[in-house]
Amino acid sequence: MKKFNLAVLVFALCVTLSGSAWAAVWNGSIPPVVSDGDTVVISSVLSGTLNVPANATVTITGTATASMLINLNISPGAKVIWQANLTGTTGGNLVIIEGGGEFEMTGGAISLTGMMNAHNTTVWANETTVTISGGTISAGGTATANDGEITAVIVNDGRLTISGGTLNASGTAPKKITAVMADDSTVVISDGAFNVSGTTGKLGALDFEGSAVTISGGTFTITGTAGEIAAIDIANGPLTITGGTFNIPAGGSTIFSSHSNVTLTGGATLVNEAGRYIIIEEGGVFRVSGNPGTLINKGTVEIKAGGTLINEGTIDNTDGTINNSGTFASVQTAAEMGGTISGTVTPPDGGGGGGGGGRSGSSSGCNAGIGFGALALIAALLGVQKTRRR
Repeated sequence: MKKFNLAVLVFALCVTLSGSAWAAVWNGSIPPVVSDGDTVVISSVLSGTLNVPANATVTITGTATASMLINLNISPGAKVIWQANLTGTTGGNLVIIEGGGEFEMTGGAISLTGMMNAHNTTVWANETTVTISGGTISAGGTATANDGEITAVIVNDGRLTISGGTLNASGTAPKKITAVMADDSTVVISDGAFNVSGTTGKLGALDFEGSAVTISGGTFTITGTAGEIAAIDIANGPLTITGGTFNIPAGGSTIFSSHSNVTLTGGATLVNEAGRYIIIEEGGVFRVSGNPGTLINKGTVEIKAGGTLINEGTIDNTDGTINNSGTFASVQTAAEMGGTISGTVTPPDGGGGGGGGGRSGSSSGCNAGIGFGALALIAALLGVQKTRRR
């Protein structure tokens, strides 16, 4: 009887183990081979490429450091769920994500720190879906090259969805420091904390090129010293704003639109605080929708080089300035806009002129929020020369 019971116990144990996913350890330069349902526990010092097969879901946990970049090759239909803590101390990219699958961060942290080279990015994704609902992604340190940049997340030719978590970018970099950059991608931001600080040529929370962007929430905070400070730089892609809270220093810019349609809608109220700027140029359109949308302008709106402001909702310009300083710019009258507008709009070619440093806004320290009621605003890293991200 005892032998029979022991045999039954062993058989049951084998059945249980064979029917369950296993936990693999990644603690060096050779990642484990994984399949659907597996958990990878990271430890020690990592490098190498983790390959996730098509249609598999793999969870990554644990705590480790990286002496050089690591790659996640996520095949189409596959997903990596990130809950681990990873710190990298060398220059360049820390985590590269490719393969056409999905990277989902629900917790943990990924942090790039220390002395760095020219392009220093914590998470860089190409032709991949990135979803962030929790955890922290940070980039910080000193970029030593003349064109040095520090960025928390870059997505190229993919999809980025942020509904929570924290993204930090800080330090010293000659060129720019940015929380999120996306090129030729679809971007949806509904929540999360975006913190940018440091000393650089340009400080910005969000930088988009050729991307379709929707912002319905989130808190965007910029502090530091830079030649140009802005919340969002949008070029060659539509941007829809229905919510959010933006805090930037006086002299910084709220919106920079170049060849882009920017729409304030969905009941949102955008307050452009005193000393802040909205810049519209190079075919850029800023539309205050009758859906409704409300712009309370206490700062300066600059219409430049073929830009257009369209009001179908409400613009309160009583305490602010709307200038038409571009040769080919056009500002519609209140009647042409079809909405309501209070205050004065300088007419086209009417000498509206400069309006003070709208493009850049060198500033240090002080945050006076660009708050939104149901939303807060966006902005622009003015005059950025687009060098696409690797």
